[in-house]
Amino acid sequence: MRPKVLAFYIFSLVALGGFGGVQGKGFSRPGPASAFQVARSVLHPYPAIRGWMAREDGSVVGLLVSLVRNYNRRLKAEEVLTIVDAVLAAHFQHGLDPLLVASIIAAESSFNPRARSHCGAQGLMQLTPGLQPWIGVADPYDIRQNIAGGCRYLIALKNRFGRLDLALAAYNAGPTRVARLGRVPRIRETICYLWRIEKLQAKLRLKARRPEEEAARTGKDHPFVLA
Repeated sequence: MRPKVLAFYIFSLVALGGFGGVQGKGFSRPGPASAFQVARSVLHPYPAIRGWMAREDGSVVGLLVSLVRNYNRRLKAEEVLTIVDAVLAAHFQHGLDPLLVASIIAAESSFNPRARSHCGAQGLMQLTPGLQPWIGVADPYDIRQNIAGGCRYLIALKNRFGRLDLALAAYNAGPTRVARLGRVPRIRETICYLWRIEKLQAKLRLKARRPEEEAARTGKDHPFVLA
């Protein structure tokens, strides 16, 4: 089956409730059957999803798909799955929490790969033109390039400042300002930016943890983990 056909099939499962619909402001988690269907269906076109499903909690994949769809329902099936795959690839390449990366993208662009800010920042992780060559991004509107480049930049900021909150503040307000102050700038936009990321990441972590807690309570194997 060709990648586009696979993507349409998986996205159809999601749209028809395979991952569960969005309830209010929360995100529902997938059922066991849909998690296995996705794992079996994406063996070739989405390697990071395949790798995650083989080692980790498969409900995270469902959470990420639901999150992307909740923010941007105009995306094509291939775009949704490519975003999720690129987010999970950042975990394997850099050790970044995929829920953190997804929360940053939500705050930056609401999962719009073609987003452009008033100051010229582009794509999912809102990369400025001057920054792009430094982080290896030739096309800021390419989903994989943008997410990979944004994550490389975040890692560089984390290494420079030693703390995630300072790295995120530098991502938003600029590293020069954070370096000069030695703290998170008291800028309303930056403070709200950090708060939005922290709140969304915490919500996603809670929902990802519920299946594990249920498995521990019942003593049954976790239904989403594939050997």
